[in-house]
Amino acid sequence: MATPPEAGPAALRFVAAASWQVVRGRCVEHFPRVLEFLRSLRAAAPGLVRYRHHERLCMGLKAKLVVDLVLQGRPWAQVLNALHHHFPESGPVVRDPKATKQDLKKISEAQKTFCQQVEQLAEAPIDLALKLQELEQEYGEPFLAAMEKLFFEYLCQLEKALPTLQAQQLQDVLSWMQPGVSITSSFALSQYGVDMGWPLPVCPPSLCNSDITIGDLVLDSDEEENGQREGRDSLGNYQKTKFDTLIPTFCEYLPPSGPNAISVPFCDHVDSSGLL
Repeated sequence: MATPPEAGPAALRFVAAASWQVVRGRCVEHFPRVLEFLRSLRAAAPGLVRYRHHERLCMGLKAKLVVDLVLQGRPWAQVLNALHHHFPESGPVVRDPKATKQDLKKISEAQKTFCQQVEQLAEAPIDLALKLQELEQEYGEPFLAAMEKLFFEYLCQLEKALPTLQAQQLQDVLSWMQPGVSITSSFALSQYGVDMGWPLPVCPPSLCNSDITIGDLVLDSDEEENGQREGRDSLGNYQKTKFDTLIPTFCEYLPPSGPNAISVPFCDHVDSSGLL
């Protein structure tokens, strides 16, 4: 069956809903897929959020992946391989002309501090047990809540840049993926719609105004006064086919069952170590 016409915005919303389900549900093992979505979204519409906002979110998700390997007692060789994969010594590749020197400095310092922290743990200090306890607290629920907030704000900007929601377009794409399934039966899509305030997305004050400190990787920044028009133009000029190619993998991204479906948000269910 051919891809439904005008599937681009609907495809983006399906990917966003699945990614939101992962972050909201604290499914750390699937964070690599969220990072993949964020990289694609940044390439498609770099004007949605500021450079530092994007990097704070991505670095936070990567850090949580590494920290979980440490807390799971994985071999240090595996931990360090993951660390160097996500945080190469060369630093992040910056292609954003609007990234300021202050942005680059803070991101670099945060990355360096985190890498040093993990590398010191790998040396098995005498107080390792205490340091692991501190690590678990530092990257625990408050940290994940801050990541959720950053991602929520990112998705709000995406919704503002996308064309007006057309429920029939969503249904056409879902019917293409899963014939006979209604969008009203998809828990993930329904939850995303509620949280985004469809048809007019509004950020709940409790999320948008909260001030959460989570250590080195979540940095204070100015309010996001990103160019909404710039983001809309970027998406409008972007070839939607790249996101359309993600649609076929969504047969299990948005399972039609209830809240327990959070355990299988992605159809390529593999161990997180294989994605690092």
